Amino acid sequence: VDTLIENSPYSSRLRHIPTAEKEENTTENIMKVRGDPLNFFILTVAEDKTPLAAPAHPDNTVHIVAPLYNQSKEPPPHEEPVCKGTIIETESRGVVLDVSPKGLSLPLQGNSWQVVRNQIPLQVMRKKPPKEGERCPSCKAQLDLGVVFSSIRYCNFYGKYFCTNCHNNDSVVVPAFVVQKWDFTAHKVSICALQFLEKLLDEPLYNITQINPYLYDSISSLKQIKVLRQQLFFTKDYLLTCNREKVNILRTVDESRRHLIYDRQLYSMRDLTETYSGQLARTLHELAERCVSHVKNCPLCGNKGYICQFCCSRDYIFPFQLKVVTQCKGCDNFFHRQCYSRDECPTCKQRLLNHTKAYS
Repeated sequence: VDTLIENSPYSSRLRHIPTAEKEENTTENIMKVRGDPLNFFILTVAEDKTPLAAPAHPDNTVHIVAPLYNQSKEPPPHEEPVCKGTIIETESRGVVLDVSPKGLSLPLQGNSWQVVRNQIPLQVMRKKPPKEGERCPSCKAQLDLGVVFSSIRYCNFYGKYFCTNCHNNDSVVVPAFVVQKWDFTAHKVSICALQFLEKLLDEPLYNITQINPYLYDSISSLKQIKVLRQQLFFTKDYLLTCNREKVNILRTVDESRRHLIYDRQLYSMRDLTETYSGQLARTLHELAERCVSHVKNCPLCGNKGYICQFCCSRDYIFPFQLKVVTQCKGCDNFFHRQCYSRDECPTCKQRLLNHTKAYS
């Protein structure tokens, strides 16, 4: 506690806390609370909800005592998801998502099977008849075209023909049909394609905004997920800086699905499949309600809202209030939608004024 107070830029605003019991070795003007001092810190906020960036007079401050992370235990994991694939355009297969191990595709030819097998086609490929002398991409065996093509099978994922030893007529949802047509019909694929897709089922690889942003306009269920993820994305910063008990809300989310909270753009194929079935919307809606409820009712998180600098209302606004709050693209500050005017943003104006003074 002493260290936190000593390093706080608002230490001059701290004053006596009448409800706390006095202990020995108290810091000047600070009354420690009963219990383990490592688990508590003192937060001062302006009584009139003035942002901490504009310190209030000491006589107009109130105090909140809230638990910190237990420093002897590991805090909740927080890793920003990073897309592990690279979108590239090929001559023969159109746009693909390359998820090759780092450096693998660089020294190889663009159509080499070692490269192609680690690429996810993002466009539906038109089925072409097999060529004479064509070989199975997987085992390199000569494909026997025969009269009725009985010994070869087409893979709807790779867009290639395989022998019957490498293609068991297994069916699976193919990403290209999903991101282009929102089609979750199972299509027949080769053995290696099936294994590849099962391995990547939970990987957040698909950025719909980059691949096909029109899906958000035409698919209402996907648009609903987008809104819920925006809410969760904005609430996570509150929970990650709150006490350990409340942060455990995030621990209820499986580690393989935390990208749904820590990011707003990336989806796994399981995410898209559950969006189609409606299951993901139910899960995220319940989680968003819990997170928003916590922020609004927590004495610590509830005082981390924003003040709309247009109307200067005393009521805090929060980023996750998407219907009534908007974010300025110039300064990233938040305002009431009905108040906000891009050309009149007070924060942007102040920054421009400060910049002008600095170079005048």
